[in-house]
Amino acid sequence: MRQETHRRATALLLAGLVLPVSLPADDQAGNRPKSRPDVGGTLTLTTDYVFRGVSQTLGKPAIQLDVGFEWPSGWYAYAWASTVDFVAAGYPEDGADVELNTAVGFAVPFFDRWAADVVVVDYRYPGTVQGADYDYVEIIASVWLDERVGATVGYSSNVCGTGREAWVYELGTQLELPGKLDIAAGAGWYDLSASAGGGYGYTALALSRTFERATVSLICNYTSSSARDLFSAELTGRRLVAALSISF
Repeated sequence: MRQETHRRATALLLAGLVLPVSLPADDQAGNRPKSRPDVGGTLTLTTDYVFRGVSQTLGKPAIQLDVGFEWPSGWYAYAWASTVDFVAAGYPEDGADVELNTAVGFAVPFFDRWAADVVVVDYRYPGTVQGADYDYVEIIASVWLDERVGATVGYSSNVCGTGREAWVYELGTQLELPGKLDIAAGAGWYDLSASAGGGYGYTALALSRTFERATVSLICNYTSSSARDLFSAELTGRRLVAALSISF
């Protein structure tokens, strides 16, 4: 599907993983009435949850679930959840064990080979203790050529609940290879100057293989040295992630 294809490549950069909202085979074949939305989702097991180059689980495995809806008009919505862990052993707990994202977006093709996408994503961390409010909203806009090469800009006025703004800029590409293989690559710059006094660059390279409803992915993540100064060496740098996704 057109919208799903460039959203898959966008997901590579945003989450650091290839996490398509895979639709049932009958729906992809066009058997669903056009007035009804396509519905699909994935259950993922991953060795690390990496977001924009930074581990959200202290380098530990995570389980993730997403469900998405897509209408023929171009509107789509999804809910995505993952286990998280931000606090190392021996430090006071913040209560954040789950990240829950909900989003509404609109994708539209133009000039035959181009497509544009705007989505509003709400990041929530239920159960956090008082004083540890990480919730925020981000607006993300993307433009894609031939569903293969794209540019993305994201903005939040309250990144990670800090009350300060942040910008993210990304470039990405995705190619289909023989044997049901996909390769995706991307690079980004996360500008956290207003909230953390600096920014950092990150890259991701992912190779995935699909087996009917299962997808196995291997993702290489890397962050610039400035990420270590903003976070820590344990959460940044070179990170190799393996993931198994089951679509439904």
